Amino acid sequence: RPEILETLLSCNIGGVVAEKPISCSGKQSVELVNRYRQESIPFWVNLSRRYVSVYSELARNFRGNEEVISARISYAKGIKHNGIHALDLAMMLFGNLHHWQVLGKRFDYANDDPTLSLFAQLEYCPQLFLQGLDHRLVTHFEVDIWTTAGRYVIDQDHTRLRRYEYSPRHNQDENKLSIVETSTIAHNESFSNLLRDLKDVLTYGGDPRVLPEEVAKVEILIDEIMSTSGANNC
Repeated sequence: RPEILETLLSCNIGGVVAEKPISCSGKQSVELVNRYRQESIPFWVNLSRRYVSVYSELARNFRGNEEVISARISYAKGIKHNGIHALDLAMMLFGNLHHWQVLGKRFDYANDDPTLSLFAQLEYCPQLFLQGLDHRLVTHFEVDIWTTAGRYVIDQDHTRLRRYEYSPRHNQDENKLSIVETSTIAHNESFSNLLRDLKDVLTYGGDPRVLPEEVAKVEILIDEIMSTSGANNC
């Protein structure tokens, strides 16, 4: 992919849509993104959850109405290949990542891309657990968030949202958890939303909805996390 992106810089193109990660190292990704910025070529990265409206709504909620107590995101198939979705979503929902500790690793996809489990603290989430699954058994993405108002569970491989609220138990000084809403997450519309954003930028100007500089920063963070785990970059 980096070689292709290098070649496209010398072509007469209106913009580029790339998959993630942009390259094999965060440093190289930053250099590529900067060069595209210098050439005024719009650059999109297909981080699909950034183009699903429910996550933006949840992020606004966690910055105002509800305090997050703890959260878990489950994934498989490598920290660089699929874990980038989990980390980017965590920072989209909960703000900047301040601290992390790698708890375990498993090579379930590629020898240079371990699936890492870790504990992290973010601006709006004091406890985040990134749970590494095993791609050889199943590749699954799931989110579980506990707040002062209730609980959010995103399951069925990121296509269903269930929301719970607390309510008093009968004749007891404690609360119970009751489901109050079940809705479908239109994850399959994410790429269509990316293409709409592409059309708007190419027609009216401005920046892509997801800045490639932000994606490169996530890749740098992944490199740092991998270095603490003893894993080698590709």
